[in-house]
Amino acid sequence: MEGQFPYLGGNAHTSQLCMDTDFELDLQTADRELSEPNVASQIIVEEVEEINGEQFATGSANKKGASHRGKAFLPQEDRVIVSGWLNISTDACTGASQTSNAFYARLHKYFLDNWDINSSRTQVSIQNRWTTIRKSVSKFTGILSAIQRRNESGKNDLDKIKDAIRVYEQSRPWQFSHCWEILRDEPKWNNFLLECSQPKQSVKENQSGPAVETPTTRAQIERPEGRDSVKKRRPSVEESGSSVAVDMLQKIHNRGQQLDEIEQKQKEELISIERAKFELQQRALLAQIEQGEKKIELQREISRDKREISLEQIKLQRDIMETNRFQTEAQIMFTDLNSVLPSVRYWISKKQRDILIKEGINPNAVESTSGATDDQTKGDN
Repeated sequence: MEGQFPYLGGNAHTSQLCMDTDFELDLQTADRELSEPNVASQIIVEEVEEINGEQFATGSANKKGASHRGKAFLPQEDRVIVSGWLNISTDACTGASQTSNAFYARLHKYFLDNWDINSSRTQVSIQNRWTTIRKSVSKFTGILSAIQRRNESGKNDLDKIKDAIRVYEQSRPWQFSHCWEILRDEPKWNNFLLECSQPKQSVKENQSGPAVETPTTRAQIERPEGRDSVKKRRPSVEESGSSVAVDMLQKIHNRGQQLDEIEQKQKEELISIERAKFELQQRALLAQIEQGEKKIELQREISRDKREISLEQIKLQRDIMETNRFQTEAQIMFTDLNSVLPSVRYWISKKQRDILIKEGINPNAVESTSGATDDQTKGDN
């Protein structure tokens, strides 16, 4: 069983533990527009026709009363269907020549073997469910690709996925994140999307069976596609929604380019404003520096003038002191000792001697000269 179900890792009933990745949980809780985080929200309601094997074989499926509402598909069932599409389409023993009916018969058997052998799901319900999954995931992938090409700044991968979900849900709810998570990195699926985006070709209908494009003719991973398989390829009417999505995405992409150009112009204007602002700041700084230098030079001149004034004041004070000293000493020297009191006479006499010594004059010589002069004066008398 595990070898038949490599994409789900064995038992389909236990596959939810390994397939419910953190990414899917993030998508379900990322925005209030998404589904509520409970078990009921994981059940995807899809109306399909349930036709039993006998009705399908006898062609009585289109009779009145032959169809009824089928029960909802679970996410685990979707994963089994997706895994079956991948496994059957890459089976080397099957080849690319199987018809649409043969492929969906194998897909139905794969579903029963890996989900529940007693399941009431018919081949038609599995086929319809896979068609719904394929169209929805194709449209969502195209929307996400267009958003990724816009490469908006400040948005990570999860933000872009949320934007894609919002765009998708403008027309219908997005319910297949669990399927997209499996298919997104599969080469088979990517090749399928690449071929869907190519121009439509008119191919003559195959008279041997229904001319419906089978998944196994979409891609051969192990070897290049052969000539016969190319001839058998025909675009399905079911992919018409994909072309509409591509047109819408192209408009979104063009709008994104216009917004990018506007944003680029705004950035250039902002850079120009910032550059002019920086130049003004530089000029103001240079003016401030120049003004500071002038202020420093003025302060130096003031200090120099103050220093010169101080020196002049000191010199003037010294001159005044010298003049005062000279006047005092002159007054002492010219004092008549005979006219002063005896107690003061000695002090004045001592000061006179000190003044003479300071001036470099010998007091004794002065006294001798003074005594001789006095004697001569007395003799004349």
